[in-house]
Amino acid sequence: MEPVPEDWERALAIVAHPDDLEYGCSAAIAKWTSQGKHVVELLATRGEAGIDGMA
Repeated sequence: MEPVPEDWERALAIVAHPDDLEYGCSAAIAKWTSQGKHVVELLATRGEAGIDGMA
C-alpha cells in the first residue's frame, strides 16, 4: 500500500455520526491542520441514531 501523498491543501471529511470524526480520524485531522491544511468536516445525519426516545 502506498502512503497518502502530502502535496494537497484542502480536504473534506464526511461522516455519518457525530463521534465518527473524534474516534476515527481526529489525529490525522489535527496533524493536517497543524501543517496548515484546510479540513472541512461534514456530518451527514443529525446524529439521532441510537438515542432512546428519538424516532
